[in-house]
Amino acid sequence: MAAQVGLGDVAVARGSLQQAEAAYTVSMKLAEQRLHDDPANTQWQRDLSVSHTSIGDVLVAQGDGPGALAAYRKGLAIRETLAARDPTNTQWQCDLSVCHTSIGDVLVAQRDGPGALAAYRK
Repeated sequence: MAAQVGLGDVAVARGSLQQAEAAYTVSMKLAEQRLHDDPANTQWQRDLSVSHTSIGDVLVAQGDGPGALAAYRKGLAIRETLAARDPTNTQWQCDLSVCHTSIGDVLVAQRDGPGALAAYRK
């Protein structure tokens, strides 16, 4: 899984957004398979949320705001569950904050000021 994320990150750095999206999608599918075998594994849950966020980032770069929002919201659902499960886990709290910020940024680009403000406040 980490190798696919790394490949996606390299592709983004090279400007190959389609290759990045493909690598992140493979990473997402691997995380989903692992979670199927062990749904309580919080690291794999986090990995899945990271994949959704990475896909969202690529979709933003490709100009697909609605697709990015959908991806970010999938990651957000996972991150909210993790953060609620352990409010003292600073990594999960940070992940949650990053997701809200990403959603807010997309909503700003879509000229949804009230929605963006609500996301930023969370």
